[in-house]
Amino acid sequence: MDSPPSRVGDRAQSSPIGIVLILGITLTGAVGLAVFGGAALDDAQQDSRVGQAEQSMTQFDSQAAQVALGESDSQRVQFGSNSGQYSVDEDAGNVRLIHKNWNESNTTDHEYEIYNASLGSVVYESGDSELAYQGGGVWRTDDDGDARLVSPPEFHYRRATLTFPIVRVSGDDSVSGSASGRISRVKTADRIFANQSETYPDGSTKLLNPVQNGNMTVEITSRYCEGWRDYFEERTDGTVSDCDSDGTVTAQLVTLGTQGAFNVLDGQELNIRGMESGHSLDELEITFVDSSGQSSDFNNFGWSMYGEDDNGTEIEMYVENNGGGNLDCDAGETWNTTVVFYYSPNSGDDYHTWVNDENNGDGNFQIACNGDDEPELTVDFTSGSTNLTYKDYRDLNIKNDLQADPDTDGFNDTVSFSEHSDDNASITYPDDRDQEPAELPVNHYFAMADDLDMEVWEQNNANIGDDSQGLIQYEGNGEVVTFLHVTDNQIRVELD
Repeated sequence: MDSPPSRVGDRAQSSPIGIVLILGITLTGAVGLAVFGGAALDDAQQDSRVGQAEQSMTQFDSQAAQVALGESDSQRVQFGSNSGQYSVDEDAGNVRLIHKNWNESNTTDHEYEIYNASLGSVVYESGDSELAYQGGGVWRTDDDGDARLVSPPEFHYRRATLTFPIVRVSGDDSVSGSASGRISRVKTADRIFANQSETYPDGSTKLLNPVQNGNMTVEITSRYCEGWRDYFEERTDGTVSDCDSDGTVTAQLVTLGTQGAFNVLDGQELNIRGMESGHSLDELEITFVDSSGQSSDFNNFGWSMYGEDDNGTEIEMYVENNGGGNLDCDAGETWNTTVVFYYSPNSGDDYHTWVNDENNGDGNFQIACNGDDEPELTVDFTSGSTNLTYKDYRDLNIKNDLQADPDTDGFNDTVSFSEHSDDNASITYPDDRDQEPAELPVNHYFAMADDLDMEVWEQNNANIGDDSQGLIQYEGNGEVVTFLHVTDNQIRVELD
């Protein structure tokens, strides 16, 4: 009888193979741990190096600002004992400041380049990471390729005021490993805007505040374009472009248009833009003075100011004299006027008109003699005490046609205001009532227009004098720039 196979012998024969397998697995794990653990360690070390460099660059930013903005003549900076490379490139990046449509015309000279210069940069590079000081800010780029903000640039926008001390870097040094540097001042607060000594291309209009007409555009071309773009988006409500293929981004702020006094003589313009939404017109008043010396006393006086925006919204203010002959100042004589405020949302296909007609009898909108015995008329379109009546101006038999020339049958028989929070949507005119203080309809209609350019039309020989003028004030929205303060500031950076 044969003996059964020995299991002990089988186990003894298989032991060397098991040992080899165990050793193989152990060695493979050890090699894997060494490879991947080493890579993780390298990544951690790289993150640490870049983190230290980021702190150093932020400290450099603070010291550079002291020099660039005039608090110090020079500064020494230590970048630390990082590996990697530091370099200065005075040609890196570019900044432009452009006033587009500065003269409210679409001619070839309507775009004026106020400033154009290189920004320069101080850069730290290590592996796939890059840190850069540029324009008074610090930017970081990693292996994803998009730049992000580490420390903000010297660009401040608040309440329609843009303050932009442009900080530029000169130098060409490069150092590997541990580095230090010296920051020295080249120029500080070289005035770009406002600038009393510079003019626009017409040779007479000076670069002064408040900024009027068109829009101001800040253009940055930079390797760190995405970071600049994000910063502009966060800090302004203006129109910010995407970065183009050249790494250029623009931030555009509209000007507020006319503020304060404006000319009301024939052919003059009133530019209204950047108005805050809702009823934000604070003041609109026009004073006519007959200082011609011709004793016309506003005989046959007719005046209007008309404008239409790109959407077909029309607004017109019309004033005419209903008196005749010479005004007797000694007797305290006054003459009534007809005042029409016209609005159309669609180039006159239908329209609304509010009027203060010749039978007003309330002592407002009347021609009277001023302290110099000159006939004078003040029309306050934002008055809270002078009423306007909702009616078709064609029922008034005024002497002249409106410049708007609305459709004959276009008058809206009834109207209500519901577009703004200041409106009372429950009131319909003239069904519920036919009058309102001038400030309500005038404010409402101006809020319905967008970027309006109005022009004066003297429809009759008004003989109004140079002392005549208008006054307008309104609140601007978040896309508006009224006061601009831009300076050129340059530092030199030497590495060792």
